[in-house]
Formats: sequence, structure tokens, C-alpha cells
Amino acid sequence: MNRQIELSELISKSFIESTNKMSQDDKLAFYQAILDGDKNIEREILKKYNYTMVTPVENIMSDEDAEALANSLLKDEKGVFNEINNLFVSASKKYWSNAERLSDLPLEQHDKILNHARELQTSFNSKEHVNSVLHGIYGENAGTIVKAAIIADLIGCLDLRNDLMVVFGSMVESAHNSKAMDIFKKKKVISEDRSLAKKGKTNRHHATAIKIAADTWGKYPNASLAGLSEDISAHLRKAWKDVPVAGTVEKWLKDSGLNPAVKPKNRNYELIILEGE
Repeated sequence: MNRQIELSELISKSFIESTNKMSQDDKLAFYQAILDGDKNIEREILKKYNYTMVTPVENIMSDEDAEALANSLLKDEKGVFNEINNLFVSASKKYWSNAERLSDLPLEQHDKILNHARELQTSFNSKEHVNSVLHGIYGENAGTIVKAAIIADLIGCLDLRNDLMVVFGSMVESAHNSKAMDIFKKKKVISEDRSLAKKGKTNRHHATAIKIAADTWGKYPNASLAGLSEDISAHLRKAWKDVPVAGTVEKWLKDSGLNPAVKPKNRNYELIILEGE
């Protein structure tokens, strides 16, 4: 499942679940805190009902910062962003290569280590609240990598632990930048297409079709490729006589690589059309 869709479902499910347990007064106070943007009151009320407010890594970056980073990436002809990411990975590798074993159980005590590993596994599986928090913040795969790294440290496989933690760090960094990267990919496709259109190397409606699809998929990632192609073609045909058939538009959208890897697809959406498109 697409992580953003998964997050949306997790947030919706936890919101309904927590508010259903609240008293009427707490529920009203909670709604008011949301409207006021008062996170402290939100946390206090949730804590009364044994809930914790967490912020997924993907949502830490504001929309404004994501837009700014995406615009910077479009101008990043020298690949500075990739260099920064490489420096981050190098720093992470250096840190973990110098990190000592965290477990204090002597490696010679094989039976104790094996028993403790099994206890940890049981603990990982039984602590539903901790798993939910890890899942909410980092995603299920990242949380699993951390658990594996803990076991690797316990049994003395430090090279494996180090590799796992570097992978974890890279996953968190990628997740943190994902909002900006999604915007960047859309902008890049549209920018390159408009450049080709100006040079007469592509159909003049290509860029508009891609822009409408990108904006629509941004809000409705489950929108079907075929349905979207037909609707975009029909929309453009209202203003232009030279619009290609839906099959051609579908090929444009497919080749763009913007179609979210989300299933199932459906036609439960509305075209997102900005003024002038």
C-alpha cells in the first residue's frame, strides 16, 4: 500500500477510535484544540485515554518547505542535493562503524543471549502500543529494521547492525524528503514537457494533460489511468478541436511515470483543473 494512503487510513482510524472513547466534554475540547492548533491540549486529552500523538516522518516537512525544496531541486544542475545525501550516508556509516556494542551481555554467555533474543522477539510482538508508534512515525518496514538491528547487536553481529542502521537512516531521510520529491517529480515532468512543446517536439496539449493528471492524482491517487485519460481528453476537447483521442492521452500519462502505485484503481474522483487549463 502507498505510504501516504496508509498514513491517511491510520490517522482516520485512530481519530475515530480515540474520539469514540472520549466523554462529550473532552470530545468538544479536543475538537476546539484542533481548530485552535493547540497541540498541548490535544496531547493532554489523548493521554487521558491512553493515546499518544505522533508525527509521521513524511509529515514533518511543511508544505511550504516541501515546495521550496522541490523548486531548489529543479535548479540543482550540479547535483548538490545528491551530494548532501551522500554525505549523510557517509556520516551515518562512520558513526555506526565506531559505535560499540550496546548490549551488556557477554558474548560468551550463549544460552543467555539466545534466551534474551527470544524474550526480545516476544516483547516486540506483544507491545502493540510501541509497534503502533513505530509504525506511525517510521512505517512498518523501518520499524522492523530497527528490531533486527537490536537483535544483531545482541548476538555480536556489529557489521550487520551497522548496515541495518545505515539503511534505517536512509529510509528515514527519504521519507522526510518524500513530500518535496513528489512535488519535484511532477514539476520536472511538466517543465521538461513544456520545454519540448516550445521547441515543437511534442503535442501542444501534452503539458496540460500531464498537469491535470498530476494534480488529480495528487488528491485522488486511486484514479484509474483509463478513466483519467478519457476525462482529460473530453475536458480538453471542449475548448480545442485538435485534441488527441483518449488512447493517446493514456499513453502520455503512462509514459510520464506519475501514476501512483496504489490499488485498487477506481473512477471515484473529480478532475483537478486550475484556472486556464
